[in-house]
Amino acid sequence: MLQLASFYLQAQKVGCAVYYYLSNLAYEGQLFWAEAIESFVVINEPSAHCSEYYVVLSFNNQSFKLGLLRNLRVDDIKPRAAILSCEYNPATGNKVLFDEPLQTECVSVNYTVSPDKSNKE
Repeated sequence: MLQLASFYLQAQKVGCAVYYYLSNLAYEGQLFWAEAIESFVVINEPSAHCSEYYVVLSFNNQSFKLGLLRNLRVDDIKPRAAILSCEYNPATGNKVLFDEPLQTECVSVNYTVSPDKSNKE
């Protein structure tokens, strides 16, 4: 478990393409978390009128649930309804449309920069 936590800490400090992608989406207000399916959800247009989202297939989904992605935090605001239309794999760039849209609720994910405690004396 310590090696896994160390890996994610290094990925966030040094860089990891998928983590960078998720962080940018969170910073732009486009990243959400759907607890029912334990996955990140993204909306292309962050407006109150849009309700079509897509699921992000990522090894980071489970890591986020375990609290290993230290700069990504679930917001405390009320969940919003979402209609999930497809799955997206950022590693390959492939999108797959669902046969039937999936309805769920999700909460926004904020990008927060935590102080690095390793530099404290």
